[in-house]
Amino acid sequence: MFCLSLVVFYPSISYAQGAPVSRSQAQSAVVISRVGGETVRFATETDFQELVVGQVLVDGDIVRTGQTGAVALLFVDRTAMRLHPNTELAIRQVSDTQTSLELTSGKVWARTPRETNSPITVQTPSAAAAIRGTDWTLSVDAGDVTSVFVYDGEVDLTNAQGSISAGAGTGVSASRDGAPQSVQVLNLTERQQMLFSVTPGTAANAIIQFERSVAGHGPEPDAYRQGIRFIRAARFDQAATLLERSASTFDPQRATAARWIAAFARAESGAPISGQGRGSGAVDTFARAYLAAYQGDLARAAAALVPIHSAPVALAEAVRFSVYLDRFDEARRLSAQLQTVAGGTAQALSAEAFVKWIVDGNPSEAVKLYRRAVALDTENPTLLSDLAMAEHTVGHPIEAEAALRKALTLAPGDAGILANLVVVLLDQYRVAEAQRVADQLTKSSPGAYTTLAARAQVDISKTDNLRAEESALEALAAQPAAAENSVLLAIAAHRAGHDVRAQQELDAARRLDPNNPNVPAIRSAIALDYARADDAIVAAMEADRLFQLNLAAERLSANRKSGSILTAAFQNLGLTDWARDIADRSHDPLSASSLFSEALNPRPTIAFEDVSSDPSDSYILSSELQGILLDPLGVVTRLRYSDISLKPFFDGEISATIDPDEATSRFYTGTINGFTTTPVPLGFYLDGIFESAGDISSPSRMTAENTTMILVAEPSARLGLTAFRVAANLKNGVAGPFFDLGVNTNSDVKFSFSGLGASFRLQERKVLSFYASVFNFEAEFTNEETRDFFGDLYVEIERSRPSSKTDFFSMGYRGDDASGTWFAGYEYMKDTTSFRTEYFEVYEFGDEFHFGSVDYQTKQTGSRLYIQRRQDFGGRFQVEGDFGLHYVRVDGTGTEPLSPRVAMGVTIAPGHRIRLAAIRDVWLYDESLAPATVLGLFPIGAPVDRGGTTVARIFRYDGTFSNRFHLSLEHQSLTYTNLSFDSADIDTNVHKATMERTDLRGEMWLGGGLGAFASAAVTRSNIVSGAVEGSSIFGVPDQEAAVGFTWVHPSQLKISAQARHIGSRVGNADGTKLDPVWTVDASLTWQPLDKRLQLSIDARNLFDADIQSSFDQGSLGRSIAVSAALRF
Repeated sequence: MFCLSLVVFYPSISYAQGAPVSRSQAQSAVVISRVGGETVRFATETDFQELVVGQVLVDGDIVRTGQTGAVALLFVDRTAMRLHPNTELAIRQVSDTQTSLELTSGKVWARTPRETNSPITVQTPSAAAAIRGTDWTLSVDAGDVTSVFVYDGEVDLTNAQGSISAGAGTGVSASRDGAPQSVQVLNLTERQQMLFSVTPGTAANAIIQFERSVAGHGPEPDAYRQGIRFIRAARFDQAATLLERSASTFDPQRATAARWIAAFARAESGAPISGQGRGSGAVDTFARAYLAAYQGDLARAAAALVPIHSAPVALAEAVRFSVYLDRFDEARRLSAQLQTVAGGTAQALSAEAFVKWIVDGNPSEAVKLYRRAVALDTENPTLLSDLAMAEHTVGHPIEAEAALRKALTLAPGDAGILANLVVVLLDQYRVAEAQRVADQLTKSSPGAYTTLAARAQVDISKTDNLRAEESALEALAAQPAAAENSVLLAIAAHRAGHDVRAQQELDAARRLDPNNPNVPAIRSAIALDYARADDAIVAAMEADRLFQLNLAAERLSANRKSGSILTAAFQNLGLTDWARDIADRSHDPLSASSLFSEALNPRPTIAFEDVSSDPSDSYILSSELQGILLDPLGVVTRLRYSDISLKPFFDGEISATIDPDEATSRFYTGTINGFTTTPVPLGFYLDGIFESAGDISSPSRMTAENTTMILVAEPSARLGLTAFRVAANLKNGVAGPFFDLGVNTNSDVKFSFSGLGASFRLQERKVLSFYASVFNFEAEFTNEETRDFFGDLYVEIERSRPSSKTDFFSMGYRGDDASGTWFAGYEYMKDTTSFRTEYFEVYEFGDEFHFGSVDYQTKQTGSRLYIQRRQDFGGRFQVEGDFGLHYVRVDGTGTEPLSPRVAMGVTIAPGHRIRLAAIRDVWLYDESLAPATVLGLFPIGAPVDRGGTTVARIFRYDGTFSNRFHLSLEHQSLTYTNLSFDSADIDTNVHKATMERTDLRGEMWLGGGLGAFASAAVTRSNIVSGAVEGSSIFGVPDQEAAVGFTWVHPSQLKISAQARHIGSRVGNADGTKLDPVWTVDASLTWQPLDKRLQLSIDARNLFDADIQSSFDQGSLGRSIAVSAALRF
């Protein structure tokens, strides 16, 4: 399973600092991070002194950042504020009702919680800003002109000459002598407005790489090489001392590099960097550009590189700066220029990779380019770190960790690489290891952005929701321009129950990174948790669009109960075909979420047992099994809220259901499941079910007991393990006292199903899976008939004891390449079925006579060998096909049918897709590691015996209109062999049957939490040979229609209803026709008390229509079940 882990280019930073000064006054704010050279004047003192991380600030304190400094503050009302260079801010008053600040010079960015009760006023030399907004920047230039830019919310700017308001996306300014006025904002991007700067360590490493790329240098002197080792080991003071002392002995270019590297190393310890010359030439020009970037002026940094664009390293850095500035066209142009200047070099390849990844949203192509670059420059730790995070994005955890480990051998103290390692470890739920790395960062760099972000990632993977929210808020304050920080804070706030803050941060993340599909995906998940059905669908549509554009996989926790978050929003309103369309279109055969969604897709079946139920309720067991093997931790899921990212938990539920129409029908369940990361990532799921029908005092009573136990583990990135056991016992009796005239029937059925599974990741997204299971069944059926023989009573007894054991083994491979996915595998099944029937009589006076018995046994073996290919031609056209060879032997008679399957799909217009398939399936076992579908298409299910075949030709159209309406049309032409209709004492075999079925379904999202659907189906079926030749298939209606709706309210109330028409159908082997019928089903669910309680009513056949069931099983009356569940 992939937890949410956002790709971050963590720069390195580490500095020493003094201890914070203790304060006796009430806290107003605290210093979260700093860069270097910042000072503070405490309210009770007259002199400024060094500002340190962790310093508490109180009313009356004044903070100065200096020429190169920057400070992140966190106020007591949870306002995060970032002070830019050359800024002076005074804290006048901070209270529960008012925050008053004074900005004398410079620029600040701030984000205030939307739910805060403390408005903020900032006084400047030329105006006063009254802030009712949440995201804003405020600056005072050298001429005392005050400027305000608002990203979200509203700000009033007032002075003696007038007042003006600024809303979201606008700006205003005021001078001392002029009234406030609107400012035209041409490009209001938060990345440029806020301090998106590089750190000293990043600058030093960039200068090292540039200097090494400059031609004409001899071997590196020992002192220079040792200084670089110190830099990469985060021993900055030693590096600075050595390079400063030795620089005069180097050649001019290397001496310039040494002095600049030393200056940035000193900055890691908090020393300011002046702009004075340290040499000349290309190295000096490059270093000055990085000084501008360090000071937070990326635009000036990019401009400074222009004179040295002829140097590949400089041009590669210019590409990166352009991306950071959101100048994507410029980044593409510079990358193309670099290919011309130095095509095929590590610099050109890495720059192209960065553009492919971040700008074009194609991380897979970026990985290829980064690998080529690393092969050319094997000693570049920054390049290895970039490769690692690209590998991580495309789901290559083993390769990502290997690249980071290699980078750390070159730069063992690099904080950026260590922080990226935290991300990769957490993606594998190795929380203890990630915590150790984060602790290492905290010790060396307590207030660095890299440390704060890594610590936030670790805390989100633990159970303390409030601590996680605090950590994420600190990371946000340290680097507000990084969208991933807003996403982390949104997740933490949601877990802590702070929905308003979560929505605020998701809004910010969307502004910062509008092409990140995870942002709307998370918004959709949160909306579902709060029953905001419309918001969930809007966000899911946006996420679906962005996932297609970004060619990226969904990186949220897999959930076997709801599948993909993209589809859950539509399923929530009963828009099941719409959900299926999205799931099929975005299907990733190596994603557990996709496989779980496929398992939940509606699959029409030949359902003759109960026509009042929806025949599409069954799901594909094989897809669920495959998803669990790929991501074992997908078994466990929170009962009340979405698993946006998985953390340790323990959940339980107990429930009871009764049917008022049948007062003696009771249904009790208990469920517990949980997840822990110690000693290894481990999940468990246990449930128990007890069902009782019939009065306790009555001899006619049914009881059923069922238990399920699942244990899963992911000991490493390569290995996933699954073990389960399901056991059930069903007892049923219709009887009177022994020796009373009449017929007594009793049954006692037991079965158990146990299995073991393992998946082994070979490399990248190539997985080998193994699965073995054993199914045991045994039963005893007793029919007793009491007779009167000339006044003597005796009982005729027929006792049957069927039993069976099925062993199944499967191994399968699935792995992708540049344009598709390969599947291959082998499966073997062995089944032994025994049946013994005894006949005897028992007389009232005690004699017993045994009349004999009948015994028989059958053995079946079967195997399947398959290979399948899914090919993608540029996204609009897909082809998938497989070739399967099956061998099935029953009591010495073997068959060797082939089972080819092929499908093609084409997107004829945005939102409109046609798929065609030709399928020949051979049924071997209920579960399989072979793909369950071809391009999401599958035949209508039927009760096919082992070795029987299903041949299908399928056409399907899906179309979405105006984001409100979805239409699907599907036609299937089918031929079945070896059908078996087994109900009660009736076992009717059909050797061959055909069916033509056309389904039309329209679904509409009406808004207001309301979804509606209407469907119609026409079926023509024919039994070609076997029972009742020439008849329709038993239980298959010639016509069907349905109309229904689902309504969801934010109060956690959900109401669904549907009216369904079932046409005439053949009821049994004598050809009896069952009458058409209309039936109405409805359900109501309410989840109050923070969803700790669930109350529901489920009504089937609400108006008690006369529904005749197949095979003379009687009429199906109304059923109204009332249930209550308590969650803890």
